Amino acid sequence: MLAVGSPFEHRFGVDSGAVHVYRIAGGVPILETVVGPGEDSTAYGLPVHLSDDGQRLATGAYLTDADSGPRAG
Repeated sequence: MLAVGSPFEHRFGVDSGAVHVYRIAGGVPILETVVGPGEDSTAYGLPVHLSDDGQRLATGAYLTDADSGPRAG
C-alpha cells in the first residue's frame, strides 16, 4: 500500500486536502480510494502515516484551526 497526501486538493472544498491510497500490483500503483476530511479542514493529508502492514492510516490537517487555536490540526 502507498498513501500520498495532497494537502491543498479541492475535491472536498477549497484547500481542504485529501489522501490518495494506492495498492501496488506488479510494481504499478493502482488507486484504491481517495480519503477526505471528516469536517471543515485545511491541508488535510499533511502529515500522512501508513502502518507497516498497510492496515492503518493516520493523517493530520496541518492548517486547520480548532478551539480558536491556529494550526491545531
